Amino acid sequence: MRTWGSAYLRAEVVRDTMARADKVVADGPFRHVRNPLYFGSMLTTVGIGLLCSRRGWFALVAGTLLFLRRLIGYEEGGLLEAQGESYRAYMTAPRFWPALRAPAPAGSVQPRWLPAFFGEGWLWLLGAAGVVLAVTLNSRLYIKLDLACAAFLALVWVVGWKRRSPR
Repeated sequence: MRTWGSAYLRAEVVRDTMARADKVVADGPFRHVRNPLYFGSMLTTVGIGLLCSRRGWFALVAGTLLFLRRLIGYEEGGLLEAQGESYRAYMTAPRFWPALRAPAPAGSVQPRWLPAFFGEGWLWLLGAAGVVLAVTLNSRLYIKLDLACAAFLALVWVVGWKRRSPR
């Protein structure tokens, strides 16, 4: 879900720490839900939470939901201020849980899959590490794969930082 959303929103926008409000993206998963990246993050949290105790799972999921709710509220306020009626019209799409029928009309953005997979690759590696742990029960291998995920995330951050820095 995150990779699909990143392909349409652009990886450089996804990784930017400043909220951007250039235009409304209503293509791909954004036709079905206003926040597919956060929905994908929640799915990831639920999956990672399965490695926790029951209380840990509920604490992790509740904490993530609270954080995402506040973040979405902040971002939507900025988008409404910057884009006005075009974003207000887009708000017919569900905020967090995807609709099966797309309430938002399609735009003209074409997906860019390679940067999306590069930008979200660390999550794919993290998922693969979880599968390896479940199949092999080898915690040392799991830790090595987690470290590889962290290294990949650092690489993505450095490459993105170099692209944003003035030359």
